[in-house]
Amino acid sequence: MTKKNQIQENDQSAGSARLRNLRHEHFCQVYAGTCWGNSSRAYKEAFRVKSSDVAKANGPRLMRRPDVKERVAYLREQNYELIKMDRAEAVMLLGDFARARIQDFVQADGSLKIHGVPHERAVREVEVTETVTGKGEDKVPRRVTKIKLHNPIDAIANIAKIADLNAPERTVLDESDGLTSILNAIDGKSRGIPVP
Repeated sequence: MTKKNQIQENDQSAGSARLRNLRHEHFCQVYAGTCWGNSSRAYKEAFRVKSSDVAKANGPRLMRRPDVKERVAYLREQNYELIKMDRAEAVMLLGDFARARIQDFVQADGSLKIHGVPHERAVREVEVTETVTGKGEDKVPRRVTKIKLHNPIDAIANIAKIADLNAPERTVLDESDGLTSILNAIDGKSRGIPVP
């Protein structure tokens, strides 16, 4: 590396330069973005690996590299600066969307209260229409307020994606239990092997 290149690299903040290895750069982009903190998923996507075992071994190993750590930290900071929201805040907001019900906004007298109620951030749209009912001197102005909430099913799906709740459950086996316990863990039957 020439002195000129070294000086230019030192002038840049840590992690601001794209990584030379395109797959490592893609890994950082995915890890800091859609796979937030899940190195296995990021590795599978960046390296197009189908084996979960390979991804689980290599994702964390790649994250131990100083250049990758710096790049991920930089990208996360850029994402935060762009949207002014971190992962925890996004999950809290989606939680409000998932928990909100129309009943939260309807008062005892039938009127709607939108501000100052739990999950008020779940309101997606407010529509106010004014109509007149009756004829002649019996005309009465009427105001109708409709609210639409964010879809709770979509919110739950997004929380599951962010928190990686869709990952398969793992069964931890004690090696001393032997073949019988492994088979029992798989399907609950001993397949004819006598249980000790």
